[in-house]
Amino acid sequence: MVNSIKNLKIFTTGMVILMLAACSAEDDKASIEQEIASIMANLGPAIHIRGQEVKTFTLQARMKELNVPGVSIAVMKDHKLHWARGFGLAKAGTGEAVTPETLFQAASISKPVTGLAILTLVEEGKIDLDTDINQYLERWKLADHQWQNQEKVTLRRLMSHTAGTTVSGFPGYVRGSVLPSLEQILDGQEPSNTPNVLVDKEPGEGFRYSGGGTTILQMAMEDISGERLPAFVKSRVLDRVGAVRSTFIPPSSEKEIKGVAFAHDINGKIVKGDFHIYPEEAAAGLWTNPTELLKIAADVQISAKGEQGYILSPEMTAEMLTHENGPAGLGFFMEGENPVTGFSHAGGNEGFKSFLFAHTTGGDGFAIMTNGENGGSLHSEIRISLAQYYGWDEYQPIIKTAILLSPDELKKYLGIYKITTPIEANIIVSSNEKGLVVEVKNFTPPRNIWPESKDAFFALNDTEIHFLIDENDEVQSMALTRGTVVAIKQK
Repeated sequence: MVNSIKNLKIFTTGMVILMLAACSAEDDKASIEQEIASIMANLGPAIHIRGQEVKTFTLQARMKELNVPGVSIAVMKDHKLHWARGFGLAKAGTGEAVTPETLFQAASISKPVTGLAILTLVEEGKIDLDTDINQYLERWKLADHQWQNQEKVTLRRLMSHTAGTTVSGFPGYVRGSVLPSLEQILDGQEPSNTPNVLVDKEPGEGFRYSGGGTTILQMAMEDISGERLPAFVKSRVLDRVGAVRSTFIPPSSEKEIKGVAFAHDINGKIVKGDFHIYPEEAAAGLWTNPTELLKIAADVQISAKGEQGYILSPEMTAEMLTHENGPAGLGFFMEGENPVTGFSHAGGNEGFKSFLFAHTTGGDGFAIMTNGENGGSLHSEIRISLAQYYGWDEYQPIIKTAILLSPDELKKYLGIYKITTPIEANIIVSSNEKGLVVEVKNFTPPRNIWPESKDAFFALNDTEIHFLIDENDEVQSMALTRGTVVAIKQK
């Protein structure tokens, strides 16, 4: 009898503990659902104009307005996944929902992932950060340039976009097209759809983004390792962190394609061929999801804290996360200076726009992936809502003051401006009841811009535009994206 009573007490205590644990788990789940709901109900612009009311929108409303069919988001805390959620559709016009497992093109986030793999070769002594890259290239050589006797194109400079190489990005190829080899891409020979990669700026002089330089890195990695990039990065990075779905091999079978998001244009229509293929794998070829991107970021975070046993040693991770004569380190872009507080990278392929960020102090971070050409505006608004909710210093809204220019003063800015690099396009400047409107024809939706001065304007998504005005008070050109793109006004 005594034993029966004792056993009953043990059983009852166990049941109470299980019930409390279940209640706690349910409370945690409900709390996270409330977090997600609050974040997704308060999307707003990157720029707040002093004296003007700030409007917020729901994620669903912004997806509809921007013609972005699907979004996938993951957030981590203390180096672990906090939550992951898919919204909308993987393919417009179908019932196939985005889930946390759905694969998207990471686009240029491929660069730091590849960079991690390359730095393992540095740690093994197979390549040096500061040696002329031509010493490691076997199938192709970088052409002579006018600074070669003074300044070298090195691994360090290629990874930090300070090597002076050309070709900022790649448009990709319609699925089913004949693809160029790496040699053809670097030489600009058919069927390559981009110019040859060369040096036309002094190496080390300063930052200029170059996917062409990353493609040189791909060639060097393959020549040194004797492996194709997809297999090499898989073994050195993806497998190490458990990114089991991530791959640099484009989906081809019916089963593979069922688990991926399709690319959509600015009108929300599926692009020709469903998505583009990028043989420039190191620069743009990774397929992944936000959860697996955060696994990679967490590995870097923990190594940066000084812990051993991760992809890179703490010493190499510290070097990777150091400014190199510009905003980038060795692969990632740096947030903050002295000390660096975080690392990030954006990605933009045809119909895909993504963003990854992680703190170097603490274990927080997030990744956002979209399958719409207008997804850049959307992930900008999502990360601001995330930062406001979690209290991060990065990505808080910026308050700016707009000056008043008369309708007559605004007339001189109106017209068509032509850009030739990184794409050929026309930028249309028109007007509405709010003021000036800017649109990159066939690439971005119309956006209002506000003047800070007579030659400096801004959009609410943090785009900055500087107009060059001559001595006759006539506008000659505009510069945007921090001056890296120049558009000439057409007469």
